[in-house]
Amino acid sequence: MEKSLFEIPITHRNDPKASMEGAKYINHKKRQSQCDMILDCLRANPDLTSGEIATMLNLTYYQVQKRITDLQNLCQVVYVGYRKCRIRGTICGIWRLPNQPY
Repeated sequence: MEKSLFEIPITHRNDPKASMEGAKYINHKKRQSQCDMILDCLRANPDLTSGEIATMLNLTYYQVQKRITDLQNLCQVVYVGYRKCRIRGTICGIWRLPNQPY
């Protein structure tokens, strides 16, 4: 049975207070919209880091990180390794859709 975005909590018990506060301001439509944007971005540009996705979509790094976690929990994106991010300049994980060829 496939999970839905509704079943994945926005925050967890051990998240910082700032995350708890921020969760009050994101509704399901916005969350779904951000996930869809990230999937479209990765469909056209596989093997991006969260920083690169954020820059391409005009989102913050932290917004992308939260949605990547949602998408990973839904098995809609996969972690495929790491490399130096062209935006952040640090070693970061790279993401792609599960069925995309290497």
